Amino acid sequence: MTGKKRCLEKHGVEAIEAAGKDFDPNFHEAMLQVESPEHKDKEVVEEFEKGYLLNGRLLRPAKVSVCRCPVEPDAALKMNKM
Repeated sequence: MTGKKRCLEKHGVEAIEAAGKDFDPNFHEAMLQVESPEHKDKEVVEEFEKGYLLNGRLLRPAKVSVCRCPVEPDAALKMNKM
């Protein structure tokens, strides 16, 4: 662990773990939506910029890409007819 990281942790700063977690607008800022069969809907696919908490409160949200399940054409037509 580097001295800078140790110093930040000593003063209550901690990184937000985002990749692979469910998207939470309280801690994540969605920069991009992607369709991916390997991830579940609203799961964080990639982290572009780390987010941080200061003493348990949001200091900076993590900037992330979020999985969006593709809408099947039949389901989209049914939604439009309602």
